[in-house]
Amino acid sequence: MATSLTGILTVLLIIVFLSIRFGWHKKVRGGLPGAMAGLARSLRRGLAGVVYEQVELQGYDLAYLKGGKGETVLFLHGFGTTKEHWLPLARRLRGKVRMVILDLPGFGESSRIAHNRHDIVSQVRRVRAFKEKLELPACHLVGAHSGAAIAGIFSSLFPAEVLSLTMIEPFGIDAPDKGDVERLATRGWSPLTAGSEKEYQRVLGLLYGHPPKMSGWTEKQRMNEAFQHKAIEEQSWKQMWDNRPYLLEQVLPEIKVRTLLFWGDANKVAHQSAAKIVSKGIPSVTPVLLRQCAHLMYVERPKEIAERMLKFIGGF
Repeated sequence: MATSLTGILTVLLIIVFLSIRFGWHKKVRGGLPGAMAGLARSLRRGLAGVVYEQVELQGYDLAYLKGGKGETVLFLHGFGTTKEHWLPLARRLRGKVRMVILDLPGFGESSRIAHNRHDIVSQVRRVRAFKEKLELPACHLVGAHSGAAIAGIFSSLFPAEVLSLTMIEPFGIDAPDKGDVERLATRGWSPLTAGSEKEYQRVLGLLYGHPPKMSGWTEKQRMNEAFQHKAIEEQSWKQMWDNRPYLLEQVLPEIKVRTLLFWGDANKVAHQSAAKIVSKGIPSVTPVLLRQCAHLMYVERPKEIAERMLKFIGGF
């Protein structure tokens, strides 16, 4: 692994030198900061053993990462995040499973179509079409927040296509106690979108217990992308919130596949009281409550999540 890392770093340093020497960075969106953020992203992908791919589907250019061998694991990110947030976890799954990590339509590097709906049910249909387009076999579905709701409803509708289901603090449960995100949403806010640096820091505070350290270039790029796409993501949040927001809870008894459920007791997105509802609703579920753990547990505690996932899905 050390040799691999050294090789990647060497190549990146050569690219940086040549970019500055010949002015290639000037042709990259965002100039040198954008180029450096892109290189850092490439490094993270390389360490996780995945490569970037793109496929056209229903008018969208869908971006996804793929890598590895073995049984397929399809990852679906939640609102306020993208496929890139799965990379710390993917790095620890490298060499053990085949990973497909999708930017859902309308998010991340996938294209956005403003007049389309991006509620949970609409995204379930698109995930099925994506799976068929790539001719993916029956797979392990892993989702967080809204991505977990999509994965759960998908599993209830197409159980033969799902080997197992892992849900991380799923959206769609009418919990007796409400997390900060849901309380803000009931007031008409879109709590996981940002149009200013202050709002961006507020979003980080909702998602993380301890935001990960990242380069200034990467942080600035992510912040600018959040600002750029705020309007359409607010629209998507409203569609998701207004269109049967607790649909997942209604279909829990129809989820027949083996299910691994993660919840953190310190998260501010979906209150842990919802975990009991999910555990009672799904016939075959293994609940895991992580202490002193925030919402983006797969970023902050990827080793622990990976170990539990691998034991659950494949007996590693």
